[in-house]
Amino acid sequence: ENEVGIVYGNQRTFTSGAIVTATLSTKTIESITSSAAMTGGDITDDGGGNITARGVCWSTGQSPTIDDNKTNDGSGSGSFTSEISGLDFDTEYYVRAYATNSAGTAYGNELSFTTEPLKDADGNTYTTVEIGSQVWMVENLRTTTLNDGTKLKAENDIPLVTDNTTWTNLTTPAYCWYENDEETYGSYGALYNWYAVNNGDLCPPGWHVASKSDWDAMLQYLIDNGFNYDGSTNTPISENKLAKALASSTGWTSSFNTGVPGNSDYPDKINVTGFSAWPGGYRPVADGSFRDRNAYGYWWTSSSSDEDNAHCYTIMSHWDQVDYYEFGKKYGLSVKCVKD
Repeated sequence: ENEVGIVYGNQRTFTSGAIVTATLSTKTIESITSSAAMTGGDITDDGGGNITARGVCWSTGQSPTIDDNKTNDGSGSGSFTSEISGLDFDTEYYVRAYATNSAGTAYGNELSFTTEPLKDADGNTYTTVEIGSQVWMVENLRTTTLNDGTKLKAENDIPLVTDNTTWTNLTTPAYCWYENDEETYGSYGALYNWYAVNNGDLCPPGWHVASKSDWDAMLQYLIDNGFNYDGSTNTPISENKLAKALASSTGWTSSFNTGVPGNSDYPDKINVTGFSAWPGGYRPVADGSFRDRNAYGYWWTSSSSDEDNAHCYTIMSHWDQVDYYEFGKKYGLSVKCVKD
């Protein structure tokens, strides 16, 4: 273009390259826990179009897609990091990075990993049982450390209190082992006062100390839709036989299996629910001593009844029913956790 006008050169033709799906890879999976893992992707070619969405997708089946679980990690090419959370413990997962442009969604190479077993803050592992819509820990809780990841480990330690007089005067979190003997009785789980229960960080992440409503829902499910003593499902359990259906198959005094009305009719059908209630006894307030191991199991709930007392449930070797009580918050009882 000049003062005379605009002039054009000779015309040539070309065809632009079509936009295709991106090229990317899936990053190595790291920092695997019982409920989370870290991974990501690397988009090395955007396919000629803008990357409008990227992340990773995962499932328990092979070849996961964005129709399964996925993260959303922004847009654009290059490397990105993704955190996968809300996973089930001790479960194998498959994961692929993904990238979306106007041509569609492309996936990186598939990787797999297995989450760790369910662990508390001390690294103790637990098994679980599903009852109705709930998932319960089978073992009594035995952590000595809270799960608050914002604090140093020393700040998370729950005080171990062995002295009887000190125990009876506590209004702050504490735990102990039956007879102050972890080596012998550690498998029974720890005994906690209710102030430790009320902390909120006693169970592993994604779990909580069972509330009164949690216990009530589980017991009602068994009464309405549970397991019968012949092992069949969807057959009600009568209320006066719940104790035997929930109690662990070992650890109880012999009177639990014989001599109790209802129990003697089913000497081989203890713990048909798999709940495995373990008879850890308790530590009362009066003198801070230990009582009832192997004959009684007592479990705190997270539900307070008043300033000084909280709700708990008990199973006794000489009684068929699961009983509800209100105990002083200074008592030392066992704890069962249930999944959020």
